[in-house]
Amino acid sequence: MWSKAEFSTGLQSFHWMNKESLARAAYLIGQNAGQSFSRSLGNSFRQTVAGILAKKKMTPEKMLEGTIKATVSRCKQAKGERIIVAQDTTYYNYTGHKKKKGLGMIQGDVKGIIQHNALAIDESGGIPLGMIYQCNWTRQEEGAREFEVESDKWFKGLQAVNDHLGDIGKSVVVVQDREADIFDFFKAPRAEKVDLLVRICQPRKLEIQATHQIAGLYSAIEKLPELGACRVNIRRANREIQLTLSIQASCVNVLPKKDLSPRLHKTKGLSIVVAKEIAAVDSKGNDCFDPENAACWILLTSLDAQSLEQACQIVYYYSLRWLVERLHYTLKSGSLEVEKLQFDDVQTTFNALAFYTIIAWRILFLTLSVRQNPSQGPQDYFTPLERKVLRSKFPQADESLAHAIKALGKLVNFVPTSAQPFPGIKIMAEALRKLNHITEAIKDIYQV
Repeated sequence: MWSKAEFSTGLQSFHWMNKESLARAAYLIGQNAGQSFSRSLGNSFRQTVAGILAKKKMTPEKMLEGTIKATVSRCKQAKGERIIVAQDTTYYNYTGHKKKKGLGMIQGDVKGIIQHNALAIDESGGIPLGMIYQCNWTRQEEGAREFEVESDKWFKGLQAVNDHLGDIGKSVVVVQDREADIFDFFKAPRAEKVDLLVRICQPRKLEIQATHQIAGLYSAIEKLPELGACRVNIRRANREIQLTLSIQASCVNVLPKKDLSPRLHKTKGLSIVVAKEIAAVDSKGNDCFDPENAACWILLTSLDAQSLEQACQIVYYYSLRWLVERLHYTLKSGSLEVEKLQFDDVQTTFNALAFYTIIAWRILFLTLSVRQNPSQGPQDYFTPLERKVLRSKFPQADESLAHAIKALGKLVNFVPTSAQPFPGIKIMAEALRKLNHITEAIKDIYQV
């Protein structure tokens, strides 16, 4: 049962039976993705798990202790030379939950919870390795959270990377979107092998190191040398797209606000990479380039970008950021539908969201692992009984993970194509749910 590894080394102040219950619950919810908390667990076990989530000493930090340790272990064992950590924020709408106490406004009249995540990713194949940091909060006046202003979430995520991955023997790149375009963040303390990569948009003044020219962001871009072009795969409008991007890059310093001395306070050791979309094709090779909506990524990083190869590697790292968005999609409409959780108070919901994040990671991990390494064995992903069921649909299911996933897809009549040979997140969740129903029926009938 995969979930045992995610709880075995955490929750040190809790009784061991709490760990066992959470591990079992995570497995069952993962196998019944899309069903309610109660239907996934059954009435008696639901009450047990809800009681654990509602304990006064339970927090999201404690809930994630074990899975963070397991993530660090997976990062150490990953094949890639670098680990990418993607940070992003998502919003959960609980406006319709009239009994839930402690909610705040997240947008207009929408009540809900805000969550910030840092997801570790193997650069080799872009496989999500697990959680490094999470924080949940509301915007009510008296709502407790671990920072004074919301922009501090980026600094907290970076500090978590320093603490957990700063000495694993690999380089780590922390990737953020435009919301993290904060001058102080560029100068935030980093462990020796931790680098930053931020998509920027603020019209700050830059100093191009090679020429010592100072200009606003967009004027500076016009002065950058062109290095060539590269291709990168992204997800756009719910489909896979390959972009061709022209690349500009240079070493730069970012100047502070006017009230600070540029000489004393400017950043040092940063590079800027500008990637402009010049062509795009979908997975079938059809042209889908739209000049009016072409991508333009302006990336500031502590990595070197003096060659086309280095700049293209940075663009690839930024493209992996979409995986944390897929994690949020899995938590919400893609699979687990956590916005339907019916807990009555915010703190219990915080704990439940942390718990469900572990399950969402596992579903995403399974969905993408088969794409990276289809020839690996299925033993680490399915129980002996599950593999027996899969063999009944596809005799070669035990030969590789690819064959096992194809057999899994057959349970829900998924038809593979050259463009989509394996199920996506929604179909994967549906197929896992069907597999669980079959195996539970077999256990009931044959008492195995």
